[in-house]
Amino acid sequence: MVTSIKTPAMALIFCACMAFFVQSCEMKEETKLNPEIVITEPENEKDILNGARIRIKARLKDFSQYQEVHQITLEAGDSILIKKEEYVPFLNFLLNTKYLSGTSALKISARVNYTDNTPGDKNWNYFSVRDHYEKYVEKGKTDEGPDTLQANTSVTVNLTGHPGNSISMDFVSFSPDTMTVNNKSLKIGSFQMGKYEVTNHQYCQFLNSIGVDSSGYYGGIRYIFITGSNGISFDGDKFVCPNGWENLPVVNVTWAGANNFCKWMGGRLPTREEWYYATDPAYDYSGSNSADHVAWYKANSNSQLHAVGLKAPNTYGIYDMSGNAAEWCRNWYNESCKEYRGGHWDSNSDDLLTAHRFHMPPEKAGNYLGFRVVIPE
Repeated sequence: MVTSIKTPAMALIFCACMAFFVQSCEMKEETKLNPEIVITEPENEKDILNGARIRIKARLKDFSQYQEVHQITLEAGDSILIKKEEYVPFLNFLLNTKYLSGTSALKISARVNYTDNTPGDKNWNYFSVRDHYEKYVEKGKTDEGPDTLQANTSVTVNLTGHPGNSISMDFVSFSPDTMTVNNKSLKIGSFQMGKYEVTNHQYCQFLNSIGVDSSGYYGGIRYIFITGSNGISFDGDKFVCPNGWENLPVVNVTWAGANNFCKWMGGRLPTREEWYYATDPAYDYSGSNSADHVAWYKANSNSQLHAVGLKAPNTYGIYDMSGNAAEWCRNWYNESCKEYRGGHWDSNSDDLLTAHRFHMPPEKAGNYLGFRVVIPE
């Protein structure tokens, strides 16, 4: 029989080795990551005006060099918005909800397929996973690979209706007609146009009703630039305008902010043809050949906006189509800018001529640019 004899010195060495081994194991222990995909906009259960454009944003979180991302997908309802076959840390998509008519609750989902290559208690290694996964890629079945892991998330937003009929607004009705412009005959359908430019008071009601944030954004889209020049500010929990500013035309409004106010009212922005027709083109300015008679502009405005409806109306009973605030139109001016017309409080008289056209990128605004509502019939 062989007897194993351990001397005290050997025992000390053995214990030291064991202690080093245990310590080494503890040092090699890794913090386990929890890869996920997060939708940062819009917020869950947020009310969104049906027909508005909204920004959808998502990002990948806690992915490491050991995780191989194979596919990222962003969906709204049953539509695929983005499908990418490579690692993209941030997703950004602009969705026009008008194409989702009839939907009251919209589910927005994000998904990432990835392979976890970190060492651990697995009966496979990186190379076997890669080879196995590639077989599924060849067959076009990337979602079915047994070694493909998945991170999911979703939010649901509520698409709301148009409650703008609670706002008091006067309109002038137009019957169908034909107009000649630059030797071209244009047909004009029947429509109603707002008698006045939209005011600060009316626009504040809109901002507060749909829940625009304190910076002037709604669904990730800027609706208004909050500056001292337009009188609208965010006071604690709502938008307000100071006394004496209520009936000034709202300005610093983006095209999206103007157009979605019109949708909220059950209408839209006027086309360039409707706008021009409603000025009564028989005159140089809207309703007169004298700018001073119908318009606030550089020569008489004292460098400021004035309350709507103080100058004479045009022949149809519409005010301020020349001067005071310029007005967004529905049309594109070119591939990057929307059209606006009418001139404003700081314009020269030549820029008030109703035939003149101007342009600006739809995401921009100015302290001279407002709008009015059209409701097609």
